[in-house]
Amino acid sequence: MGGWRYVLNLKHELVMHKKTIVIVIIFGALILLAYLGYKVITKTQEKTNISKRLQTIPEFEFMTLKEELFSNKNLKPNQSTIFIYFNSECDFCQHEAQTISNHIDKFNAVQFVFSGYQH
Repeated sequence: MGGWRYVLNLKHELVMHKKTIVIVIIFGALILLAYLGYKVITKTQEKTNISKRLQTIPEFEFMTLKEELFSNKNLKPNQSTIFIYFNSECDFCQHEAQTISNHIDKFNAVQFVFSGYQH
């Protein structure tokens, strides 16, 4: 009779360990889901803040090649603007400018501002 009690006791302990393991796994999964949800929400908020900041171009002033002042006031309002740092001695810069020029019809809603330092 004592053998049966031992077996039943072992069986009961095994069931308790399984319940504990299941509870730990469920609790761990909930913590992981909460963490991932937090990361998604903070990343979304960060992207929203960056998007809002990109809506406004800070004040700037450049001298054109004709030695005229060019500033943010010269930009077309409510139109996307792409600023490109350009160096006339740079092969990559020349290739990029040529590629943009070849496909300029695809950028009809965009204004380009090429800037750089030449001496």
